[in-house]
Amino acid sequence: MIEIINIIDDYSKTSIPVQQSSGLRKKRNVKLKTLYLKKSSKDTQTPASNISIIKLIKALRKDCVILTHHTKSSLLILVMSFLYKINWIHFVHNDLHVQAFWKTFLLQLVIKRSRKIVCNSKTTKINLNKMLRISNKNKIFVNYNGIEFDKIEKLNVKNKFAIFTILFVGRLVKEKSVETLIDAINLIKTKYQYNIIPFEVKIVGDGPYASKLVSKVNNYSLNKQIQFLGLVNRNTVYKIMKKSHCLVSPSKNEGFCNVNIEALACGLKVIASDINIFKEVGKNNFIFFKQGNAISLMEEIYTLYDSFIKKNYNNKTNKEYIKQFTLKKNVEGILNIIKQKL
Repeated sequence: MIEIINIIDDYSKTSIPVQQSSGLRKKRNVKLKTLYLKKSSKDTQTPASNISIIKLIKALRKDCVILTHHTKSSLLILVMSFLYKINWIHFVHNDLHVQAFWKTFLLQLVIKRSRKIVCNSKTTKINLNKMLRISNKNKIFVNYNGIEFDKIEKLNVKNKFAIFTILFVGRLVKEKSVETLIDAINLIKTKYQYNIIPFEVKIVGDGPYASKLVSKVNNYSLNKQIQFLGLVNRNTVYKIMKKSHCLVSPSKNEGFCNVNIEALACGLKVIASDINIFKEVGKNNFIFFKQGNAISLMEEIYTLYDSFIKKNYNNKTNKEYIKQFTLKKNVEGILNIIKQKL
């Protein structure tokens, strides 16, 4: 029996560590306790509890594995690692180039004190080694994020939107580069002399850039065609995906970006910026444009729209390809890493 304590900074239904907990909980040879520092989800039936330092200290045993994912929880266990012998595994989910200096410094300490480090992609591992010059590279592992495909498959959505629909899903922050998508749509409107663009764009998510993006849409007089849907629950996201035709992922930086794989599973074409992580994960299953280049994105969107109008649009899912990104495989990867001896 493997005893695991999964510590999560912010507990919400859609977070990757929470999804990992749901997968680990189903394994017969795992005894799991999920602790969180903060809870964004309003779900009261969650199988997790608020962290208690006293309970955590009591739970620390030589055969217990501690998992951390973010800044606050890693800082907590870092401090405790000087007082107790801890079998600690830390997960790196993001692109380190956009991280504040103090977080990078903290991560360096975490890497020294933890037993193992798990990166969610080869690109993340390469960036980690480049920035921190890790001496013991044997303790760094790669394990791709997992998608809950069973939830996607259970949703029965018969028809897509009648109008060609482009979708963006994610936090509205600078790194996501949503303004490139808005600029591309405006270019389509002006280049092809549409008074009103003949398709729709739905933006799902919220964040500090929301008001700036809304202002840009209003300035372009695209507010009727580009809709901001705000935060919606995951099942609703999947339903919108299944009814849409294309997902645009224009990010400058990412650690993995689950939504791209979720979109493929929902039968969407994915147009993604040509950053390293997307090329690693998407390979020939994504349509790529030059990152930050609205003209390049405009051309790819219009080509896809044109294929839809001419009835050449093909949205067949490469099921064999996306099998490597199942939550089950992700959980098996975590357990294999735990079992490996250094």
